[in-house]
Amino acid sequence: MVTGWFVGYGQVKGTKEQIANLARPLEPRGRVSEQMMETCRRALKNAAEPLGAKRVEAVSAGTETTTADGAHEAPLEVRILYQGASAYEVVQSRVTCRVDAAGATIAEGGSEARN
Repeated sequence: MVTGWFVGYGQVKGTKEQIANLARPLEPRGRVSEQMMETCRRALKNAAEPLGAKRVEAVSAGTETTTADGAHEAPLEVRILYQGASAYEVVQSRVTCRVDAAGATIAEGGSEARN
C-alpha cells in the first residue's frame, strides 16, 4: 500500500498502480446493457456509501449473460474511493453483478475487501 496525492481529495492510499491510474476513467470492455449498468452501479453505490464511499465507478468488464433461471449477470470492473481517518483509500476489483428475475441485485466476487 502506498500513498499518493489526488486533486480534489488529497492523500489517497492504494496500490502503486491504483494511485497512478486514479485520474483516468476505467475503460469498459465487452457489452453490458445500459439498464444493467445503471442497476448495478446503483446497488454498488448503495452498499458502499454507508462504509464511507465518496466515489463509485463501474464499467463493463465482459459480456452480459442470461442464466437458466432468468437472471442477468455482468462482469464489472469497479473502483471505489473511501474516506479514511487520515486519507482516502482506493479499492479496485472485478465483480459479477447479478440481477435475478425479481429484480434483486447481488454483486459477487472481488479480489479486494476494505478493512
